[in-house]
Amino acid sequence: MQNRVAPFSDAPTSRGKRHLEHLAAAKRAGYRSFILFFAQRVHAKALTPKDETDPTFGDAFRDAVDKGVEALAYRLRIRGRNVELSRRLPILRTSRLAGIGSTPA
Repeated sequence: MQNRVAPFSDAPTSRGKRHLEHLAAAKRAGYRSFILFFAQRVHAKALTPKDETDPTFGDAFRDAVDKGVEALAYRLRIRGRNVELSRRLPILRTSRLAGIGSTPA
């Protein structure tokens, strides 16, 4: 995590790319479509696709958002057996952008 920006994912995910494509297709068919991210980093201030690890996922994410898929991210707080949504996080369109103030998704 750099600059308190939580990256997704730590490994290439062809399955994640397929899910985004299915969400975009559902949106085109008239459904409301969401992708949800959960950051388990207590200091995270934002989330971004990690283009350095998987540029095809990053491209699919941006394409899905451009087609109307809604992207939401939340920071989780885990305490023992309890999991709480502690804060909604902005999602940056690309990890290549510098800092927290970059263009949100």
